[in-house]
Amino acid sequence: MRFIRLILAAVLALFGSILISTSASAHADLVSTSPADGSEVDIAPAQISLTFSEPVLETGTAIVLNQADGTEIPVGPVTIEGSTISVTSPADLAAGEYKVTWRTAADDGHVLTGEFGFTFNGTIIAVDDAVSASPMAQTGIEPREATQENSNSWIILLASFVASATIGTIYVTKKRK
Repeated sequence: MRFIRLILAAVLALFGSILISTSASAHADLVSTSPADGSEVDIAPAQISLTFSEPVLETGTAIVLNQADGTEIPVGPVTIEGSTISVTSPADLAAGEYKVTWRTAADDGHVLTGEFGFTFNGTIIAVDDAVSASPMAQTGIEPREATQENSNSWIILLASFVASATIGTIYVTKKRK
């Protein structure tokens, strides 16, 4: 009888930890933007991109670029690579403040929206000049895109399991007395 209660407590602990970890990582979160929110850039961004903690859906995804006065600036079509969405920005971007408004949906269908801003100081240089001016290019090191994977989910799962197992063990022990 004691063994059956112990098995039951373990099963309940496993079920509880799965339930807790699933709800803890249910939605994608915005991890980073390029250009960064509030940044001042000297070189016109060739792309505007947003990186999320999980892949997003193509359906309904949009990125809109506006000047400070609300004038919409045409951008290229939205591209999705894994958890990053991006558009190309115009090569003749004028100096000024810009607001980027975006919308997408997580794999679970949860709609995400937001906005961020940046200031372009007005320097326009060719892409070849930007690459050769980069300290990374001079060292021969290829730049890598910063991404954050949802690597915390296994920690949440383990912590939930340990907490549930502890509670189950205490319950079984108290029932025996």
